[in-house]
Amino acid sequence: MSDWYYSTDRCQPNGPVDSATLQRLINSGQLPPQALLWREGLDRWYSPGELGEELAGTAVLEPPPVPVSLAAHTAPASPVAPPRPAPAPRRTGLILGLVGLGMLVAMVPMIGIVAAIALPAYQSYSERARTGAVLAALAPLQQQISAYQQAHGHCPGNDSPGFAAATTYADAAAHIAQVAVVTAVNGNCGLAASLQGLHRDAEKRPAWLWLEHERSTEHWICRSTLRNQQLPARCQQ
Repeated sequence: MSDWYYSTDRCQPNGPVDSATLQRLINSGQLPPQALLWREGLDRWYSPGELGEELAGTAVLEPPPVPVSLAAHTAPASPVAPPRPAPAPRRTGLILGLVGLGMLVAMVPMIGIVAAIALPAYQSYSERARTGAVLAALAPLQQQISAYQQAHGHCPGNDSPGFAAATTYADAAAHIAQVAVVTAVNGNCGLAASLQGLHRDAEKRPAWLWLEHERSTEHWICRSTLRNQQLPARCQQ
């Protein structure tokens, strides 16, 4: 089943959604006739009318139940020899021990607060760093697309001279599964990168990153299905 993306304002992509959900959005009128649709394998964005034959065969299926994860087995604890009787502690040592225990108990909530703040911040930083690696790996292809458009007056595709198939641009170190060289709905040249190892949510559905070249300003627009916390500032919506 394909993951679909849709846009109602020709600017911000939404998704991914499966074929059944897309069909329900169209049937309920939530997606107007002028909306634009795209999935992996299409060379550009299409209206629902242009994809009528493909969408007509879409069946609405209930999602399969989520498998129950296997319970972890706990190894039996090893027998522990009984400790030897210790001599009676001195009163001074007992007092110091109680003071230390009180300080430790007081620090536990503080440690929890610091961890609750630091761990998500580190995770967001790590994900932005990986997205930065994606952008760095795509930079040479962006320059190649700009040069081709300037030389030929139109956008290239993966089958254009000097370019390669989408899977040829796969780069595991840069979290790139494949890259499609595309033409945006507004005529701008660009690319659509399918990412690996980067996911929007816990369902780990494939994430995408789009780069679109505005020839009038020589500026590249960055969009993605990832959350803003996972993206550098230039790609945040």
